[in-house]
Amino acid sequence: VSCLDITFHGPRYFSYHTEYDTFDYLSRYADPGFRAVKSVSEVSARVIMELSCQNQVPLSALTYAEYVRDTVAAKNLTAKVGDQADVGMLLDAIDDFYEAAETFERARSKLFNKQTDNVLKMRRMNDQLILLEKCFTFAPGLPGRPANRHLLFAPSLLDSYSGAAFPGIFDTITMAESDPSFWPEVRTQITLATWATHSAIRALSLEHFP
Repeated sequence: VSCLDITFHGPRYFSYHTEYDTFDYLSRYADPGFRAVKSVSEVSARVIMELSCQNQVPLSALTYAEYVRDTVAAKNLTAKVGDQADVGMLLDAIDDFYEAAETFERARSKLFNKQTDNVLKMRRMNDQLILLEKCFTFAPGLPGRPANRHLLFAPSLLDSYSGAAFPGIFDTITMAESDPSFWPEVRTQITLATWATHSAIRALSLEHFP
């Protein structure tokens, strides 16, 4: 599920995850009259209404693919696994995913810039973008975390306050560095990530597109 973070910034101090973060504190000190809460709620409702009325799903496959490519490159996956695992197929899949996303976004821009009335074509491309997100979900979940089912975006096991690209891979690599028995799980996570990335490529395919 794609998420939108709308935050109110003001001069007041807002407690965060403390025992003082109560209804009484919020209503008396942090936001008397709930003016900030009301404003954020109204803005959120308006944004959701506007997005739901768009002919074009406001998501970018290319932004998605860029994040995957750049994040994996920055973490130097090949060096991290050494000779313990082969990441060649995954890296090739990520490059192919980027190319597929570029092709898809070019075709989508051309279609929507024409102001076409071909509703079926627009609906198909919107559906492809929605399907893209589902390609990275894995029902059994991440290792030791069955509630976290997204192979690409999830909090790191070692840092729950920040997200990580392919957390299943990088978390198990960290564990394998101190306990070699985790290397088979690393290889499993690489296989799952490769499979999911190929699924994403197929989801964006324009083959047989009328």
